[in-house]
Amino acid sequence: EGSTGGGSGQQYLLTLNNLTVFHYRVYNSITGWAATDTANITFDPYQYNHIVWQFNNGTVYIYVNGTLFHTDTTRGYYNGGTDSAMFLGARNDGSYSSAMLPAMYKHYNRVLSSIEIQQNYNELKKRFNLT
Repeated sequence: EGSTGGGSGQQYLLTLNNLTVFHYRVYNSITGWAATDTANITFDPYQYNHIVWQFNNGTVYIYVNGTLFHTDTTRGYYNGGTDSAMFLGARNDGSYSSAMLPAMYKHYNRVLSSIEIQQNYNELKKRFNLT
């Protein structure tokens, strides 16, 4: 919980829970330390997939293989600290661990447009022969 443990809650978390739903948390101004499960995933979790997760002005976006999969507009602004951690695949105490085996990470300091996300997916799809 949080960058140093002990329930500070100032972090982002994204994991694939039970290979069926994305589970994520964002410490924010409206719901505080809130967890959300998406609808059931619509892709094969045993294949490589291009996943983009964005938090912008209170809205969470998750894109899978270039297509918008999930939107949540109930978050308000990010309410964490400057040392806030980002966890992908599990919480820092191992909870919500998943079978995600990331091959590549890219972090951006700005929000990508849906066109940029589609272009990035198409480039990686061609480069790595994704289906």
